[in-house]
Amino acid sequence: MAKADINVYIDESGSITKKDIEHHKYFVIAILFTRNSQRVKRYFKKGIASLTQNAKYRECLKSKGEIKGSEVTETKKLEIYDRIIRNCKDDFEIGIIVLDNNYTTDTFIKNHARTFNYILQVFFDVLFRNSSKYANTILNMHMVIDEQNIATDADYTLDGYLNQQLNIVNPICNHFDVTYVDSKYHPLVQLIDFVSNTFYRNLEKHDKTSVRNIRLLQDCLCGKRIFDFSTNHDTKVTFHTHARFRHNAEIEKNVIHHQQTESAELWIDYSPTAILSVFFSSLMSFCIPGSVFYLLFPPE
Repeated sequence: MAKADINVYIDESGSITKKDIEHHKYFVIAILFTRNSQRVKRYFKKGIASLTQNAKYRECLKSKGEIKGSEVTETKKLEIYDRIIRNCKDDFEIGIIVLDNNYTTDTFIKNHARTFNYILQVFFDVLFRNSSKYANTILNMHMVIDEQNIATDADYTLDGYLNQQLNIVNPICNHFDVTYVDSKYHPLVQLIDFVSNTFYRNLEKHDKTSVRNIRLLQDCLCGKRIFDFSTNHDTKVTFHTHARFRHNAEIEKNVIHHQQTESAELWIDYSPTAILSVFFSSLMSFCIPGSVFYLLFPPE
């Protein structure tokens, strides 16, 4: 297959913090990959048009210039997600990264921009590289991020970081570039804000109305799984609520885990190639100062 450029839209929900973790346990990054931005955008805008038939959302759009995912019920989001998936299911993929703040350290989160960049790098190196339907097909990756995003520290630019980490040894693409935008003017940044909020509600708020949306979106996920940044591999996305699902099936069973501890980084993946690529990439740059890498195969 001939390689081609791809557009990537990124947003997040929650905070990277050590304060009041009881109420701020999770930080979620959502990533939309597409080579047909116009088609996905068209159906998202149709969904927003339908949404604004409701006076509440119409006024929100008029006053703010956009409707945030946190302002929309999961029932209303379901209509939008369903419209997009029915018409564009082959045109996009979604990455979901979850950081559990219980397992972060003061050192790890000291610089939020650097932490954000590092989390994305690990996602690309471990999950995207091995499980994405777009893996090995990309020339250049054009990233678009809400300008309100935490990762705008000039000393730790995301594009410079990813180009250094992922395009020297076993490159993912030729080049990463990043543009920070006002989400009011970028519908697909708004769409991925909806998605990040859906997963955040499910994890942080235990919102039962989000369950149906999680189930609908699962087949659109990179590798059909979330990327879990928890030490104990215990991030659980509620997948069923009905009593007949006694096994309480969760996306957790499909999660690839990345463990980070105070003194070490533990990478777990089934692919020797992935482990070696992470190892060589990590040798060449940032990690938590003084940390040691332990590269392990998972138990049988």
